[in-house]
Amino acid sequence: MGDYNLLYQTFLALVSYSKGQDLYLVKALSVVFDFVLAIASACMVTEMTGGRRFGRKFLAVYTVVLSLPTVVLNSAYWGQCDSIYAAFVILSMLSLYRERYVRAFLFLGLALACKLQAIFILPFMVSYYFCTKRFSIAHFGIAVLAFWASGIVAYLYGREIWAAFSIYFTQAGEYKQMYLNVASFWVLVGNDYAEMHTLAIGLTLMLFALGLYSLLKMRRKLGDPLSQLQAAAWYLWVCVLFLPAMHERYTYLVDIVLVLLSFLDRKYARYALISCVLSAMTYGKYMFGSGELDKPLVLLYVAAFAHYTYTIARPASAVAAPQKEENHAEHTNSDDCGTLL
Repeated sequence: MGDYNLLYQTFLALVSYSKGQDLYLVKALSVVFDFVLAIASACMVTEMTGGRRFGRKFLAVYTVVLSLPTVVLNSAYWGQCDSIYAAFVILSMLSLYRERYVRAFLFLGLALACKLQAIFILPFMVSYYFCTKRFSIAHFGIAVLAFWASGIVAYLYGREIWAAFSIYFTQAGEYKQMYLNVASFWVLVGNDYAEMHTLAIGLTLMLFALGLYSLLKMRRKLGDPLSQLQAAAWYLWVCVLFLPAMHERYTYLVDIVLVLLSFLDRKYARYALISCVLSAMTYGKYMFGSGELDKPLVLLYVAAFAHYTYTIARPASAVAAPQKEENHAEHTNSDDCGTLL
């Protein structure tokens, strides 16, 4: 089971009791979560835009997410588990929008329990806390508790009680390269991990701080749907571009959130298109030996991020979507997908 965390290992153990070839069972597990991801994404966009459950927009989002090349290849062909953690992250964001904060952080903990890259959404959650103050900082502890408790089956069968944490500490130092088959900013700079990884982490943290400062200075309360998805996509994109040791699969959640943002405002479709196409190219290089990213394409990706940053930083963006009502419980569409999720 490699170095996957305990919740995913538990999922694999459960499917191993089913009849069938192991490889197909592993892929089937991820494919099931492809559908969970597509439904959660459709529900989120539908509620954020005041759409109708199972209406045209719901079906459009569901179809697009399920048909993305990286979604299809990641689960059905590669047998990876990115759809699982991504589904939990989207469910967490949906719960955050509904102001169901305990549920939001439970889903965040489950996402972290499936794959370390779920942590990329954490800067957005922290910014949401400081910009809205709609929940207690203690809610982050719920995510930690859910993350640890997800390994309860493994603990009962003999794993160390802190194994969920130690697995990720081991993973964090596993790869000693600045980038691995991904359109990283560091492709344009160099691949000297020993000399540059501390700089990369420092730069990323500085960008997080600047992002939060900008949100607070512009009084962005992240209370409207557009601002929420804008900020989430920006933080995710920063992680993929500027952190060291990024892989091609780590763009998975960036692609999803940019696609969802495109359904709120079509002008963001250009960024989603660039991100999804380049992600598909990196998958092609790894699995089929084709589609290698050269520096001009990486430069395009970095330029797209820079232009996206400029676009969302303009004051007009703050009023581009209707404000979310303060009492979300009275929102007319708050329960449109409640029976599903």
